[in-house]
Amino acid sequence: MTRARTLYDKHIDSHTVCRVDDQCHVLLYIDRQVINEYTSPQAFSGLREAGRGVWRGGTALAVVDHVNPTAPVRVAAMPDPGGARQVSYLAENCRDYGLPLSPLPRRSAATTVKCSASCSATLCQMTWVCG
Repeated sequence: MTRARTLYDKHIDSHTVCRVDDQCHVLLYIDRQVINEYTSPQAFSGLREAGRGVWRGGTALAVVDHVNPTAPVRVAAMPDPGGARQVSYLAENCRDYGLPLSPLPRRSAATTVKCSASCSATLCQMTWVCG
């Protein structure tokens, strides 16, 4: 008898590109990538060194997430110089690669999730990754 498939099973099956091995590891198709200031510098450096562009840049959304102040009302200027440099570098990379950079929300929030939802960047049944 075949076991019932969960919603998770159906979602994974609909986004599976191929099975990687016999231990249920799969390569998934990702609909949307949300990038941030913390992990993207290494990725952009790798693209530059390899002479590559961003594949499907229209499906990426950049947000400032990790260095956001948690004050009730945010201001455009970062109070931390290191964080300001990360934000500046993210903006520079987005400009160089033609990627949209979401503005900072005016109120404290879980930035990646809030920006993704408020920009209509995520929809039901999409797979998305952050980093």
